[in-house]
Amino acid sequence: MNYYEADKIEILDRIEIIVNTITARLLPTFDSIEEAKRIEEARLSELVKIFNPDTMDVGSCYEDAFSKAGQHYMIQNEMKQEFLNHQATLLFHIFEKDCQKMCFLLNDNGTALKEKLEELGIATNANSHWYKINKELRLVSNVIKHGKGRSYDDLKILREDLFKDNFGFLVTSDLEISLDDIKNYGIEMKFFWMEFFNVVLPKYQ
Repeated sequence: MNYYEADKIEILDRIEIIVNTITARLLPTFDSIEEAKRIEEARLSELVKIFNPDTMDVGSCYEDAFSKAGQHYMIQNEMKQEFLNHQATLLFHIFEKDCQKMCFLLNDNGTALKEKLEELGIATNANSHWYKINKELRLVSNVIKHGKGRSYDDLKILREDLFKDNFGFLVTSDLEISLDDIKNYGIEMKFFWMEFFNVVLPKYQ
């Protein structure tokens, strides 16, 4: 297969667009502190209209309003965490698709691609960009999709800090992927592809 500068630009641009969209457009929809305050104030306004000092307690009204706001904030935070977790699986899916486009045949652990990369002189050790994506992000994606199992155990050894044991009504995994994690995985993907194309472009042009 021949490789072209346009392939490099397309892959890098796609990663940039995806991470920027997550950061600037999608994630802000879960910034709900101010929205929770508005819900609390709206509930208080409702209670004021029907307040009867003979049958109602002021403290209970404030507690009711605070509870409404707290429930909203909790649900939004859980939705935000699930959203972030699944963006990690999206990034790995994009990585797999780009590997396929470059005519790499991936097996269940990326061994075929690893061997090809080593032939090209591209690092695949534990400190490499390849390892960060193919090993760590692969495990993250598997755990988010499938839960406990071999990938769960392997990832807990590799990145115990990602496990928070903080299940909720909506949160289905004890993994807590942060926006910084998403950005870092995007950076690692970009560095990997830049390294790859810096090697193959002179060889195949």
